[in-house]
Amino acid sequence: MAYSVYLGNILLPVTPEAIQVKVKGRNETVVLMDQGEVNILKSPGLTELSFDALLPNIRYPWAIYPGGFRRAEYYLSALEQLKLSGVFLLVISRQLPVGTGLYGTSMKVSLEDYTTKEDAGQQGFDVLASLTLKQFRDYGTKTCQISGNTALILPVREAATAPSQTSYTVQEGESLWEISKRCYGDGSRYQELQAANNIADPNNPPAGQTITIPR
Repeated sequence: MAYSVYLGNILLPVTPEAIQVKVKGRNETVVLMDQGEVNILKSPGLTELSFDALLPNIRYPWAIYPGGFRRAEYYLSALEQLKLSGVFLLVISRQLPVGTGLYGTSMKVSLEDYTTKEDAGQQGFDVLASLTLKQFRDYGTKTCQISGNTALILPVREAATAPSQTSYTVQEGESLWEISKRCYGDGSRYQELQAANNIADPNNPPAGQTITIPR
């Protein structure tokens, strides 16, 4: 299975050999009188991802350079900018060797920390960056209507119940997965948008293009 990893608008030139995903549980075990231990179930915590990314200083035929060959210094500078920016989009696109698309991952994350390693015996002239990312969830206040002594909290409307639309203008840095999530409430339907609009790369649709949203 082939896959591509985007950090914001940056495509890693060499796909990580392994990506570790950890979903932290927030369940709590308490002791109730005469009932012993019970497990109080809570919503899961934030997802954490970690992997090693090889940043080449030499042009390899099996690496990917969509904007032309760039040395490790370019990617190290990009990592520092991502660290300072706070939140960016992680996109992992998966497909079979024959080109059949599989499921993808699109998640807002922050770059928690990263370390770099230069080892002539292991990486030669290249740099190995070890990254740790953490999921970011949007949050905000809820609207509260007060009538008499009763307060009614209005929950945020889910994407699935949002007003329908037939077109959408692509914003800078958006992927079709994110647009599909916004318009359908289901990111896995991005292939419908790709097919309907003849978009070559679902991870980098042209910013400013108005695309059709099939219904």
